[in-house]
Amino acid sequence: MQASDEPAWMVAERYSISEQTVWKWRKRDGVHDHSHTAHRLQTTLTPALRCP
Repeated sequence: MQASDEPAWMVAERYSISEQTVWKWRKRDGVHDHSHTAHRLQTTLTPALRCP
């Protein structure tokens, strides 16, 4: 997908994905998927829950 010279719409149609996904993958340096884990947790621990 990254090395393809075909238009994004053609690649997207072939793999049944969106053109935005093709553009996203073409901008990447590698072929490994990025983590989906949040960089910052949205929770706050109370003093009782924190490690001593």
